[in-house]
Amino acid sequence: MTRTNIIYKITLFTCIVTLFYSCKKDDFTTRLPLDRLGDENFWRSENDLRLYNNAIYPLYITGFGTGFADGTLQPWGVNASKIVYGDVITDNLIPNSYSTVAANTYTVPTLSGSGGWNFSNIRVLNIFLDNYNKATVSDDIKHLYLAEVYFLKHGIILKK
Repeated sequence: MTRTNIIYKITLFTCIVTLFYSCKKDDFTTRLPLDRLGDENFWRSENDLRLYNNAIYPLYITGFGTGFADGTLQPWGVNASKIVYGDVITDNLIPNSYSTVAANTYTVPTLSGSGGWNFSNIRVLNIFLDNYNKATVSDDIKHLYLAEVYFLKHGIILKK
């Protein structure tokens, strides 16, 4: 064997050993993502529970977090708050447009996912129910946020 051949084999062996040794770092390959939150690095504190619950309210309470007006509400076509929306069908307020509900001509939607029969937002509540115990806070605080989620979940299910 020539000296160049021996140096080549030693260099190749060193490179291969270095390559395999550098790939053995388990802490690098099992790191949590730094650019987004996941179940592994969320659900740790009371603040996490509060943030998650605060994000739920706009899904279930019309107009929450949007000021007084929340766009056109169906089926009455009122562009106002929830209170005014409910008053359209009482004797406290006369709608300025034709009300299909008051005239008893409203047609209930029958397609899947239409007419309020969409349960995708309830999944958001179920994610909370699956993960709230991961937080390192007292049981009293956990039960406070758990009660909020149960209240919203059962209220929505009763409406359906």
